[in-house]
Amino acid sequence: MEFYDIHSHILAKVDDGAETFEMSCRMLDMAYEEGIRHLCVTPHYNRHNADDAERPKKVMRAFRALELYAKKQYEDMHLYRGNEVMFFPDMVKYLDSGSITTMNGGRYVLVEYKPNASYHNVYSGLQQILYAGYLPVLAHVERLDCLIDEWDKLEELKESGIILQMNTDGLIGGRFDRWVRRCRAMVEDGYIDVLGTDAHNMSSRPPQYRKAAEWIEKKCGRARLRQLAEENPRTILENRLIST
Repeated sequence: MEFYDIHSHILAKVDDGAETFEMSCRMLDMAYEEGIRHLCVTPHYNRHNADDAERPKKVMRAFRALELYAKKQYEDMHLYRGNEVMFFPDMVKYLDSGSITTMNGGRYVLVEYKPNASYHNVYSGLQQILYAGYLPVLAHVERLDCLIDEWDKLEELKESGIILQMNTDGLIGGRFDRWVRRCRAMVEDGYIDVLGTDAHNMSSRPPQYRKAAEWIEKKCGRARLRQLAEENPRTILENRLIST
């Protein structure tokens, strides 16, 4: 099985992720060791850097450098581009202009909210994006306070067409860890659509994947793992519709 990581801050010196190109390369090496063969880089995008004319050039240079390294080291490693966008009211304008990089140039866009965002703001903002013709992927859904143990709200989001992404580190830990238990329950109950590492570095937030995958396969079956780690993310990157 080829794992897909659709949420990563591996590019060097473009956000709060990899601080150097050397770190970026080491993160890619680890991702490969973890079984990841398809990786979408998603540097942060927000209202504060939206009008920085030099930023797209900087991101592209970092991407090309990492892509060249990947091609030299791993013939079966594939890189894709995107952004993780902190929602702001007029972001649709920036999507329409192409300022925001959608996932591999398709209609899917990775969207995040601050942990304390209200459910009303999350739901209404994502609906704006949907109505504009884009397909929101809600980043690290497990971090949103308004959704903790709120299965009915998760169901409402899924029914409206929102894709729910969970970070792999939420599944790694012991059964006595309350946070891990919640994350695992969300997977077991079928609310999560796709995984991502949200990797930022090699220490506190490395590109961990294999342990999470092993738990999913053990508890939910290989078919469920394939859906979360391969089939759904591939469908997103190929700009096809997935069933939520």
